[in-house]
Amino acid sequence: MSFRINLALLSIAATLLTVPAANAAKCTDIPLRVTLHETAVLMNLDGTAAGGTVASAIVGDGNDVYTNGQTTGATIKFCSNTYDAVLNLLVGKRKLTAILPSAIPGSGVTTNTPPASSYTVNGLFNVNNIICQGCTPGTFGPTQPFVTRVNVGLSVLFNGNDYGMQFLPITNISTLTMAPRTGNTPSTPPGANSPNAASFALVMPQAYNCSQGLYPSWIVRGTLLNATTGTSYLQVGTLFLSPATNGITAGQFSMPFEAQIQALQCFNPGYPGN
Repeated sequence: MSFRINLALLSIAATLLTVPAANAAKCTDIPLRVTLHETAVLMNLDGTAAGGTVASAIVGDGNDVYTNGQTTGATIKFCSNTYDAVLNLLVGKRKLTAILPSAIPGSGVTTNTPPASSYTVNGLFNVNNIICQGCTPGTFGPTQPFVTRVNVGLSVLFNGNDYGMQFLPITNISTLTMAPRTGNTPSTPPGANSPNAASFALVMPQAYNCSQGLYPSWIVRGTLLNATTGTSYLQVGTLFLSPATNGITAGQFSMPFEAQIQALQCFNPGYPGN
């Protein structure tokens, strides 16, 4: 892995992994098992199933299951107060596969835009605020779906450059609660919603019972339309050269995905009304 990758993509993870020295001895992030599904269930913006499935565009490296501590890092980031579910494969043998289609027409294709292909690379899969910390009691509960933002880091994707696929919409067009940004979660970079709005991901918390060994878990579906009127596309993500803060975009893509995220220990997510 190149020195430049350490400066670029590792900067994405820096705020996720940093723990204040005073809290380092006290705080422990929640270990996870992350399964990237080969197919994704199509969903409506109200959280109901739309009927049918689609091939996932973000899958594994031949094995779709990633368990914390088994050559991977997969945790909920309690220590940095983001509450993001992060699969960190920026270093190590395990990788992610991005099945990149042709870019959406008119979405800013440049010489930085990778051709349609399947890319298996080191990277990062980050579901923002997976426990909906800060959601308002009464509008959200332990098993109610909500929408959130997702970003995916992809090392040395094309022409030796590192990229990030950003699903960071500004406006919530769904009828569901939107998980707020928390802790040091970065804001939406310039160009993330141009010319098309990006899509949220749907998070579906599953019922759990720790006394029976059934720990908290979530289904995350990136199968939402990006607009309610006019031309709409399924699960729009914007591709950036890393770091995304430089604002250099490389087009927008339809990139549906689905993941199952399971805690490996009991904890109370602190859902409103729980």
